[in-house]
Amino acid sequence: MKFIILLMALALSFNAFSETIRDQIHSLDKGKNGQDHLVKLNTGRVAFIDFYEKSVLREIEASMNRNDWLELKLGRKSELEEFKIISPEEVDRSSSIEPVKIQDPYTPSVVTSAKATSIFNKMRQKWTTKGQCFNRAHIWTYEEHKRSGLNSNKVFLFFTSRYIRNYRFGWWFHVTPMVYVGGTKNLNMRMLDRRYTSGPRTSKTWTDIFIKSKTTCPIISKYSYYRDNQRSRDCYLLPTSMYYLVPSDIDRREYDGAERTSYDELDIVHAYWDAFQISQSR
Repeated sequence: MKFIILLMALALSFNAFSETIRDQIHSLDKGKNGQDHLVKLNTGRVAFIDFYEKSVLREIEASMNRNDWLELKLGRKSELEEFKIISPEEVDRSSSIEPVKIQDPYTPSVVTSAKATSIFNKMRQKWTTKGQCFNRAHIWTYEEHKRSGLNSNKVFLFFTSRYIRNYRFGWWFHVTPMVYVGGTKNLNMRMLDRRYTSGPRTSKTWTDIFIKSKTTCPIISKYSYYRDNQRSRDCYLLPTSMYYLVPSDIDRREYDGAERTSYDELDIVHAYWDAFQISQSR
């Protein structure tokens, strides 16, 4: 009896390390010479497929090409244990806040160091543990724009396939609000990442939190530069206006000129719920 109980406890403990994610596939980086295949999901997570799991790779690639919604089960090291196709209706979404619009073209605000600290201290807390970084960043910039009219920015930190494989890293991007302090050059950027820092940070101080190699992440202006240069660097930084939510928005801008010039109502509603578990601004 004790042996059976022990086996049940072990099974439960191993299952506790699994994580279930509902998402779509953004891109696929196929491994070479025994490397794991990397499945990059829209939310920024990475799932690893063993190099020799050819049938799983084929099924995943087919799902990506069909733009399927998937329920994926990841193990403790982000390995893909199983997945299934689900209907879009099974993915939670909600509604209804008025979008905020400003005149185009976008002109970022320039603030003082004291103002940057003040903005940081007012950022909403009590975020959900499993909420996505891009939804937190979206609400933080949205609320400050409503509060003070600030035209802030965001900075996307992209982790390359080289970095993900070398450090078995479970994400391919992170994003945070950013303000310019004293000017609009790259050296004036201050990251406002309320979850991971205690105040405004320079770009290098901020990236050092996530980049174990402590290398400097080059600042780029096109998403395609990251996409096409996965093996020469560990990371890249790409600044955008506050309206860009996810990498696909940046990619779309580059190829069809689709600028985001306002906050989308449904994006805001979903971001509030995912990041802070509230159904409306309050």
